[in-house]
Amino acid sequence: MKTNIVPKSSWKTSLWLAAVLLPLPAAPLRGQESSDQPAAQAGDAQQRVMEVVRIAEDGKGFVLVDSKTPFVPWGFNFVGKFGQIMEEYWEDDWPSVEVDFRRMRDLGANVVRLHLQVGTYMKTAEEVDAEAIKRLRRTLNLARDCGLYLKFTGLGCYHLNMVPAWYDKLSEADRWQVQARFWEAIAQACAGHPAVFCYDLMNEPVITQAKEGEHPWLLGELEGFYFVQRISNEPGGRTSVAIAEAWVKRLTDAIRKHDRNGLVTVGVIPWAQVFPGAKPLFYAPEVARHLDFVSVHFYPKSREVDKALTALAVYDIGKPMVVGEIFPLSCTLEELEQFIDGASDRVDGWISHYFGHSIEEHAAGAKPGGKPVAEFLKYWREKGAQQAEHRKPKITIQADEELGELHNFWRVFPVTIQAPFKDSEKHAELRRLYPFATVINCVRFLGGIDLEKDDYFRGVGADGQAICDFTEAIELLSGIRKCGFTPWIVLDNVPAAMSEKPVKNKYGNTEPPADFKVWTSYVRQLVQWLVDHFGRDEVNEWRFRVGTEPDLAPGHWSGTKEQYFEHYDHTVAAVLSVLPDADIGPGNILDPVKNKPRGAWGLEIIDHCATGRNHATGETGTPMKFFASSYYTAIGVSDERFETVIQTIRDKLAPYPQFARVPVEIHEFGILSEGGKLLAGDGTEFGGSWAAHMARKIYAQRIPNVYQWHWNTTKAGGIPIPVTHVLQMLEGMVAGRWLSATTSREDETDDIGCIACRKGDVVELLIYRHLATRDNGNPIQVQVVLDGKTLAGKQWTVTQGSLIDREHSGFAHEQAADMEQAREEMEEDASALAVAMRVMARHREKYERMSQLSQLEPLPELSQDGTGRIRFDVVLSGHNVVHLRLCP
Repeated sequence: MKTNIVPKSSWKTSLWLAAVLLPLPAAPLRGQESSDQPAAQAGDAQQRVMEVVRIAEDGKGFVLVDSKTPFVPWGFNFVGKFGQIMEEYWEDDWPSVEVDFRRMRDLGANVVRLHLQVGTYMKTAEEVDAEAIKRLRRTLNLARDCGLYLKFTGLGCYHLNMVPAWYDKLSEADRWQVQARFWEAIAQACAGHPAVFCYDLMNEPVITQAKEGEHPWLLGELEGFYFVQRISNEPGGRTSVAIAEAWVKRLTDAIRKHDRNGLVTVGVIPWAQVFPGAKPLFYAPEVARHLDFVSVHFYPKSREVDKALTALAVYDIGKPMVVGEIFPLSCTLEELEQFIDGASDRVDGWISHYFGHSIEEHAAGAKPGGKPVAEFLKYWREKGAQQAEHRKPKITIQADEELGELHNFWRVFPVTIQAPFKDSEKHAELRRLYPFATVINCVRFLGGIDLEKDDYFRGVGADGQAICDFTEAIELLSGIRKCGFTPWIVLDNVPAAMSEKPVKNKYGNTEPPADFKVWTSYVRQLVQWLVDHFGRDEVNEWRFRVGTEPDLAPGHWSGTKEQYFEHYDHTVAAVLSVLPDADIGPGNILDPVKNKPRGAWGLEIIDHCATGRNHATGETGTPMKFFASSYYTAIGVSDERFETVIQTIRDKLAPYPQFARVPVEIHEFGILSEGGKLLAGDGTEFGGSWAAHMARKIYAQRIPNVYQWHWNTTKAGGIPIPVTHVLQMLEGMVAGRWLSATTSREDETDDIGCIACRKGDVVELLIYRHLATRDNGNPIQVQVVLDGKTLAGKQWTVTQGSLIDREHSGFAHEQAADMEQAREEMEEDASALAVAMRVMARHREKYERMSQLSQLEPLPELSQDGTGRIRFDVVLSGHNVVHLRLCP
């Protein structure tokens, strides 16, 4: 493909002339140019309600404020009709302005960059032209009606005949003062209008001294246009950064007087493309802190696409980036495409050029460019459609940014019946049932769910102390230890004989003890037995929890709130009398967000432990080493509540210095229902993607432990399910260095994310997509980018990959079909258990085979540039987990 090289004499070759020689090949692109008639009434009416554009909360890209929808700026620079400036004719030929706006919209634009001239708006150094401001407002309304956002580039002096004579005579200080007044007037007129995308302070400002014979402020004359302007022509002893920072701050402050929320940027020449290694001036840290996003102008040269991409990387400073000018002046259309695609992981928006003519008019020979420009406009329209319809969500991993060490938060499994652990022949089965556990949390260890359970309480002695026999308790705990687990103990379900009126509620006797003196001696003796049998050092590493969901009445506690506070105080005192450093805390409370309207009082435990009178000691306050909540969700419900639960608890702890660092945990966890029906965990791919989705949240919230019920992690007698596989993947990442991983969109109903770590030279990625609904959605392509100096100088490949989705690594859907068939074969009154037993006996081998973790084929192919940055794509369905291992 041929190339048109730009003459070295001009930095920014005139679009008006150079485009004439563009060697753009004809290409079959869909769609035809729309009519020039101002007949967009239906579309306009729909567009009149516009959402405001702002920077995304994570600082990566733009969003529409109300819907949080990602917004990708895509459009055109529009100076005016070819060879003219719009402000020279808008008063006399407004209909042509309307035609051009609608035509740009129909060419796929959502943003138009307009160039505002100083002479249009400033009648004198102090007086603003009110009529020009009215026309500006009219232009804003036109943009709104067309569904276009405007990028206002100000302070233009493009035509010398439009530059006031008095303006060029001003000193630098006075010139800046006029420029500030200009922007105050523009911002005041535009503030609050939804069609405002941003304020672009000036087109390509520079700081240089004028040479002899040059205009004192303007330079780079191209066919009568001056696109480059000095902001200082006598730098003196000041640094360029100091001048740029003072100027940008002055003008930004002027805008902020009237528009506190509008975005501000400045479009600059990419000097790093001209002088490799050059540092950005207007995006140096001192200057960029006053700007909301980066705006830079790029015209790639033929056979230098890589050089242009390297230059563009200089402007990747952690803020969104928009390429505010781009056009194939000196490269082929194919090379322009390579540049755009190569920069897609850095650039958040693109603005090219529109010259005031339709595709048909250019094809018929309209200047500039004729047919080549017609082909470019077709390309730009097609590319814009692709950007709008198929813009890839992006996951970015910063390989140099470590967030800590990944830990095993799933190591604790609650067990309500511990008797099986006494039988060593069952240990292998128990280990399969709790495949990831290192700790067994012994729930209802004392009273049990049945009033008949041996609760180790034998009555009260003459001295008023409890008479106890903890022999069986020791046997249970010994069995847990022999099975390879560490026991933790829940001190709940007061022995029935110890309560005044014991009541068997859903989870056993939930009445408080009739005499706390007796209860205290009972707990103290239990702990002493543990120390005597297992040693003080070992038991001191165990955890003790005082009850379970004490604010769930009457299920777990049928006493009053005040009675639980007293119960907690005496229990803690009893344990600490034997183990002064014991790890002890209250029972996990009900979800404080979901249950607050129902009168749940669990958070008040914190106030009591911090400032209340200790019923056991008489002093103020009670020790508390941890605080926990339950968290259950349902299929069809998004999980933004999770972060709120954690933050609510931390906000409650924060005012008390002694508790500010108390770990917050989740002690009951899982998918509990679907459509209002009980669902103890999920065995499908939904459960797998949910596990990955929640793991990312748990790590982000830095939660030490999230207790796992066995029904949430295995099904069918220990056959792995997708959740099992996800935990196995995470297990392999434990102790790895946790790497920063962000996504370009945040959507709880359709969450795309990644957990990344480095272990030695290996990088592991757990990539997922999770829809809150059962529906699997449409597959989407996701771009994955790894960046960092530690990647450079090495050739990376994906050496291993595994996959969980509807078709891989699970058997639940097949089992459901088999169950339906079995019901048809069996008697009508056959129980669900009987049906399940027949199905398992007949198909267990098939399910075990289907449950094996599937390998990803083919593995992603990585592309890597000179900086070491790695890119690849993955296609994700609605409930999908992909685990990859990258090695140098």
